[in-house]
Formats: sequence, C-alpha cells, structure tokens
Amino acid sequence: MAGMTITPDFITRNVVYAAEREGELVAFYGLIPCQPKAILEHLWVLPEFIGQGIGKGLFIHSLEYCRKLGISRLEIESDPHAVGFYIKMGARQVGERSYVLDGQTRSLPILEISASKDVN
Repeated sequence: MAGMTITPDFITRNVVYAAEREGELVAFYGLIPCQPKAILEHLWVLPEFIGQGIGKGLFIHSLEYCRKLGISRLEIESDPHAVGFYIKMGARQVGERSYVLDGQTRSLPILEISASKDVN
C-alpha cells in the first residue's frame, strides 16, 4: 500500500482514470501494470455516488485495460469495506497484507481476478 495520498508522481508513473459527473470528479482508479499481473492500487467513489454503477464501470475498464496490455490477472489490495464489491465483480480473496500506518497495524484483504473475466 503506497498510502492514502495520491501524488502527482503516482499519476505520472501509473495508469489513472477518473469518472466525472457534470464536471465534478466523482471516482477514479489507479492501476500499476507489472507483468504478468497488474495491481489495482486505488478505486474510490465519492460516497454519494456509490450504488450508481460508476465503480463497476471503472472496474470493468481496468480489466479491459489489462487485457489490452496482455496482462492475465488483476490483484486488488482492498479496503475491508469494499471486499463485497470485488467479490460481486468475480474476484476471490487470496490473502491479506498488514501495514503499520500512524502507529496502528492495518490488515488489508488481497483479492485476484482473471483479466479475461466477464463482469456483468
């Protein structure tokens, strides 16, 4: 986990796509391609826009982007509250990572999905 802050360096070095509504940024994802997989480092949707299909659309876009690059699987380091979303998209939990952040240990679920998976 690179941290919760999205830096200009992260945006320059990785793949970042955003969704907007009426000119307002409402969601984005950050993808780190590293053959043979890619890591979905970020996928965030503003709370008032959750449940409108924006996150699903960005997730599907990330899988399509992986396929275009010839990447076979997508690894997701998930916020614990988002695990249900990723499982609904077809991912499966394969482990967890623990970090110390601000003196607190935080464990984050690790999920994977085949980049060729069709998400409905």
